[in-house]
Amino acid sequence: EDEDIKKKRRRIENSMKKDATSNADNNTIAAEKSILDVASIRGYQPKTATSKVAYRELLTFLGSNNEFIFSNQDSSIVRDAAQIVLDILFDQNLRDPDKQDEISRVLLGGRGGTISKGQY
Repeated sequence: EDEDIKKKRRRIENSMKKDATSNADNNTIAAEKSILDVASIRGYQPKTATSKVAYRELLTFLGSNNEFIFSNQDSSIVRDAAQIVLDILFDQNLRDPDKQDEISRVLLGGRGGTISKGQY
């Protein structure tokens, strides 16, 4: 596993632990921020209309799919997960089957299994 991906995964896991212990005020603030508010995204910035639509679909897919460890999490965590998925997809050193396996490990939290070809 690439060292950058490991670091990002640890950062997400730490963020998830912090979120689990956050108070109600933090949850209210997080709820007010939309996961689809592309204008407030840090990190990846989609540039074309097509890539904005695709990125919104990715965020929705990651944040609302109950199979994944990121469902119903704070929008910043889902965005970090999306960044990891994009990093894996753009990694020229990985073949498609390896990319699918790595994305499965990230999204399923090491619980085993794999995402479907359709999800990939």
